[in-house]
Amino acid sequence: MVALNAIGYEEIIVGIAPIGFTAPTGLLPKHALFLVRGAAVRRKSDGANPTSTSGMFYAEGTYVDWTDPEKNYQGIIQRAQFVRDANATQNATLVVEYYG
Repeated sequence: MVALNAIGYEEIIVGIAPIGFTAPTGLLPKHALFLVRGAAVRRKSDGANPTSTSGMFYAEGTYVDWTDPEKNYQGIIQRAQFVRDANATQNATLVVEYYG
């Protein structure tokens, strides 16, 4: 088993405009763990922006675990963009912890 070292934490407000991960400054995390709180969101990581009706759907309360030590999630972390889902009546919050 490989230990992961936490290198950053943030809470991202997700509304109608696409937003990506922004922390930690100057570091390129290879792993992340995040919780979707408050409303459902959509995600794309292929360079295109998600819309409120297209992209990977994450329900409110979903935990996303990109911490498998055998994998490198750096590319998806750098390219991921989120928007709130069309059925959401409020903004969502992503609670994120990054690992090196």
